Amino acid sequence: MEDVSRLLRGLFILLKTFLQTPSRKFVVLIHSEEDTEKSVRLPAEGMLGLFLSAAQEHPAVQFRTLEIGRDTDLRAALCDALDRGYTMVEMAHRDGRVFTSEGHIAPSLFRDRSSLDLSPGDVVVMSGGATGIGAHLARSLVPFKPRLVFLGRTPLDPGMNTVKLCPTHPPSESFTFEDRALEITRTLADLHAAGIEAFYHTCDVTAPEAVRAVMDEVKKVPWEDPRDYPRRGSP
Repeated sequence: MEDVSRLLRGLFILLKTFLQTPSRKFVVLIHSEEDTEKSVRLPAEGMLGLFLSAAQEHPAVQFRTLEIGRDTDLRAALCDALDRGYTMVEMAHRDGRVFTSEGHIAPSLFRDRSSLDLSPGDVVVMSGGATGIGAHLARSLVPFKPRLVFLGRTPLDPGMNTVKLCPTHPPSESFTFEDRALEITRTLADLHAAGIEAFYHTCDVTAPEAVRAVMDEVKKVPWEDPRDYPRRGSP
């Protein structure tokens, strides 16, 4: 597992460096369906998670994980992987056709309070901003009445109109940082309306010093009034 962790960290650094280059266009990770060993499957699943997240922040870059079989026509599979007509990140090529996973909304796993050791007033820190899966997870914690602190790189405008509707279009080049900031603001407003103390801090979680600074600030918060905690941090 330690080797897998080191490999994923190395791949993350490579991906981060690539995304900082002006010539970035696409990233394709190819793996075999016959790779059943955990040491091989885990990195592939980890990279899928990275790609799904990166696709939200870099919509102009094409991210693909491509699973192939022994008899896969690699040329055809690559052509499909690079076809912008497909919007999915996760792809599997079978018999000349493209398949992907499909997500379904399911009830929260935390309906039974005994399954999660979380008490009212406990502080939960969530990275990745307050959008997408993070926002859904935060809402699933509402019955436990925790205090939520979100960390993300998107800066917020304190004067943003929270009444404005959030964007409903899929991530694309038109999905801007303003759209993401609006979604974060609406998530915070929804949680506040549900009686949850929820706050957002601008922070790059890949920078250890920045994370430590935020954690030190979180520890000092008196947690009496949501207005006592800043909604904006240092970019």
